[in-house]
Amino acid sequence: AGERNLIGGAEHSGLLITGAATSGNTVAGNWIGVDGSGQSALRNKVAGVVLSDGAQANTIGGPGQGNLLSGNDIGIYLDSAAGNLIAGNIIGLAADGKTPLGNSTGGIFAINAAQNNQIGGTTPALRNVISGNGAPGTPFGQGIYIADTNSAANEILGNYIGTSSSGIAPAGNYRQGILIGAGAQNNQIGGTTPGAGNVIAYNGLGGIRIDSPYNRVQGNLVGVGGDGKTRLGNQSNGVRIGGNNNTVGPGNIISNNQHSGLLLLGSYTTVRANTFEQNGRSGVCVAGPNTTLDANLVRGNGTSSGSWPECSIRGGIVITSTDDTLVTDNTITGNADAGITVYGGQSNSLLGNSISGNLGLGIRLLSGGNNNVTAPLLRSTANDMLRGQSCASCRVEVFTDTTNQGRDFVGATVAGSDGSFALALDPEKLSGPRLTATQTDALGNTSPFATAVAAPRPAPPPPPATSWLYLPIAQR
Repeated sequence: AGERNLIGGAEHSGLLITGAATSGNTVAGNWIGVDGSGQSALRNKVAGVVLSDGAQANTIGGPGQGNLLSGNDIGIYLDSAAGNLIAGNIIGLAADGKTPLGNSTGGIFAINAAQNNQIGGTTPALRNVISGNGAPGTPFGQGIYIADTNSAANEILGNYIGTSSSGIAPAGNYRQGILIGAGAQNNQIGGTTPGAGNVIAYNGLGGIRIDSPYNRVQGNLVGVGGDGKTRLGNQSNGVRIGGNNNTVGPGNIISNNQHSGLLLLGSYTTVRANTFEQNGRSGVCVAGPNTTLDANLVRGNGTSSGSWPECSIRGGIVITSTDDTLVTDNTITGNADAGITVYGGQSNSLLGNSISGNLGLGIRLLSGGNNNVTAPLLRSTANDMLRGQSCASCRVEVFTDTTNQGRDFVGATVAGSDGSFALALDPEKLSGPRLTATQTDALGNTSPFATAVAAPRPAPPPPPATSWLYLPIAQR
């Protein structure tokens, strides 16, 4: 504490680092924007720290030497700055790490060709706590805001965004935890290496919003505390994607958020190997074309009631008024309405998924969704051969389940030109008592599940062999 600077009350920035030749500097252990108690603001009017005009390879904080940056207009402002490290700081809370003392406009801004900056890191010592930022009346109010088409290749790793320094108590930012917009691209939120994921929870307008292309969201806890179980849902969607060609996954856990876990408005989004659980409205809502959802777990969503301005249908996965969605190899279970709803739109293919235990239908088509393609008709399982009728030359996928949904994939076949199909069954390998099926036409429209029929039972085992032993009669 004896080496701490108190930097506050400036008409511009508390600290300005500027120019491409300005590199290799470290700002460590200071209180910037607060008074000596660490509990009250001593505002710097533009930002606590500004790095601008090419300032590069500087460190704000560091392991064991983080700064307290609270009570300013903006905590840290990266304006045309590159290759800087921001780590180990508290941004937006008081010195106790839990009381909100926000930077009124936002926590960290990275704009105007801010590139290759690292916010946080993969160890706890590099973690920033970015919480409590924003206020009514500002157009911003995010924990982190990245903007401009040339703001690229920035990494946001291992931070607590919207919680106290404990990671399990709420201290949300006023609007989103993270907003990437105005064309900023090739930025990464989280990662696949241990410790790279962020905790993004309890923020006012959602956890993450991305309105620009080619960004990645991986390995984060969104709506969950740092212990992986405390329910700290963001107060809108967990993740909202408005830009094109973004990637969500692998490894995100997106749970407990008030609206959808993931709302997709952009095109060509890939969503792979994530968990969407106990979100109020839906696990995933797809409202943009050419989306791929693959190998995700979607369970327990849709428990809230009410009306919402975006994607108002509840359930596991909702595809609304859009085309060419590919939903493959997901597990969709225990949702409070339909497992998958297709509302309007065409050529939405639902292939190889495990769909079971949802309170509504397994697959539901509304308002002409998928051209209202009908379910196939299952006729017979005689001689361990499932026979039925579908649309001509359509792909028929067969499942077992305890009800009329499709928990376990059995196999697939293509119907003949007259629509008839047959699929050989091995009763020893059927895991459920009922068989059902879907059909997908040549345009990629998948039907609801067929009315189930009883699955053939394995042949009973042969009776045990009986042998006789004859003994001689004893003479007395």
